[in-house]
Amino acid sequence: ALNMAANTVYNNQLTATLHNYEYKLTFPTVGEYGYLYLMELKDKAFNNNSMLLSVILTKQSGDWLISWMSISPLGVDGKIAPQLFDVAKERYKDSAFVEAYLYADMGKQLLQPIGSTFEYAYVKNFRTIFSDATEALKKKNSPPFSIDGVSTKPILQSLNAGPNRQGMLCSIVKYKSSLTDSIAIERENLKVNREITKLFPGIDNFSDSVIYVTLDKAGKEYRLRRSVK
Repeated sequence: ALNMAANTVYNNQLTATLHNYEYKLTFPTVGEYGYLYLMELKDKAFNNNSMLLSVILTKQSGDWLISWMSISPLGVDGKIAPQLFDVAKERYKDSAFVEAYLYADMGKQLLQPIGSTFEYAYVKNFRTIFSDATEALKKKNSPPFSIDGVSTKPILQSLNAGPNRQGMLCSIVKYKSSLTDSIAIERENLKVNREITKLFPGIDNFSDSVIYVTLDKAGKEYRLRRSVK
């Protein structure tokens, strides 16, 4: 536990800070008043990815009870959502639109670690950054589209960000293949990997590898990790 905070909850709302970023929690029923305990759990072996343990104690009929508890993803690669959006904003300013989109996409996934009850301050600004980066990416290449540089012309369906098994930020590319043979799909994937930096310039600056999620003609899923450096 690297960070722990106990904050008083009044009228079912709380405003506090996490890593110097303000957030607000809203709960439908937590009693007259109570305490919220936040505990950040960081795994150094998992590239400093973190989880948020949240516990609310409320006084009900004279007794202190745990009325709510949650554990959920908070940060990846040592960064929580607002920090990822800060990076996305800077990359957007530098016209590195693929990187900006990927950082913003990862930030969006971590924007509400406790669901709709949790809201960072300036969340509208974060969503604007994501929208701007998405629109800039669409002007380059907007999935779905055919990867014409590969003879089998697989259909690229999506580009997203996420942690790999080691907890490091990674690009995730999903595409559909017309093939069914696993060996043929691996060969096709090598060709897709050679095209990916042409399709999304800067993707190799975001991470040194890409996780490919491939659906074959029969709908079977393959996951392959390739270096893009």
